Amino acid sequence: MNFLKKRTSWSNFDLGIIKICVGSIGVSIGAYFHRYLENNLAIFIGIYVISGFYLFRKWTQQLKNKGDKY
Repeated sequence: MNFLKKRTSWSNFDLGIIKICVGSIGVSIGAYFHRYLENNLAIFIGIYVISGFYLFRKWTQQLKNKGDKY
């Protein structure tokens, strides 16, 4: 996982293009598998809530740790 720690020189425009690309494929998959996604919506919402809570908790811990260093 060392590649995640490397810095890049990508501009905000380039990162925006990547987000548009990922978002459009997500919408395409959602449109194609509409019935499947509709039947399992509770599972996907559960995954969203759990992962969102985890990311929020991780973010607040990093803010606390960053405040201790200064």
